[in-house]
Amino acid sequence: TRRHGGLARARSLLCRRWMRLPGFALALAACAHAPAAPEPGATGAAPGRPGGARPPAAEPPRAAASGGPAPQAPAGPPASARKRLVAAARSHLGQAWPGDCSDFVERVHAEAGLPLAPRPARSASEGLWRASRPVEQPRPGDLAFFHDTFDRDRDGRRGDRFTHVALVESVDGPRLLLIHRGSRGIQRLTMNLARRHDPAENGWLRKRRAGDAPGRFLSGELFAAFATAVPARSGPAAAIVTEPSPFGRAAGTARR
Repeated sequence: TRRHGGLARARSLLCRRWMRLPGFALALAACAHAPAAPEPGATGAAPGRPGGARPPAAEPPRAAASGGPAPQAPAGPPASARKRLVAAARSHLGQAWPGDCSDFVERVHAEAGLPLAPRPARSASEGLWRASRPVEQPRPGDLAFFHDTFDRDRDGRRGDRFTHVALVESVDGPRLLLIHRGSRGIQRLTMNLARRHDPAENGWLRKRRAGDAPGRFLSGELFAAFATAVPARSGPAAAIVTEPSPFGRAAGTARR
């Protein structure tokens, strides 16, 4: 018993001496606060703990870029389509145009996102008339068709149908402002269906030649019908007052 008591006192004295050493105290404190080693196969610390947050989940793979041209925006409401048509036509004002009036109209519709391909007919203008939808009252962006603007079959007589087409830029009652491919490139053309024979209200569409019968050279005199390629999703247009057509038919009712 005495021997065991002596050994205990010796151990106690030795421990007190070691505790006085600064290095031993720091090591002991560090070991006391160190986290336990993870068990084999453990996944790591729980999310939210400092230094142990799990990596975020990988983002889903993105579709690779096509590298081709951007798709065209879907066609908007009729009002938006009409604005695009008028803007496209105005952008060519003053330009020389190598093609004819129908080529200009087709180009404007393509630029506005409303492709208009002519159907088989005796002329390109008549082909556009057949490919479009007749309308009684015009709106900006619609088409105005004309007869007898030149002697297409060179027989010296009238009766040449659908020889010219123009795009309606604006409508003010019976007065219309058109954009077309004229003799000097892309230009504006006035027309007043209430005063068809007034040269102050209607632009010249047919060049006067020797032997021509009087009275059918102005836009109002040669006007045939209105049509459009704009989808029919808007309300009716305001009616306009017109003079009788020289062709014996009301505006917008030209025979196909």
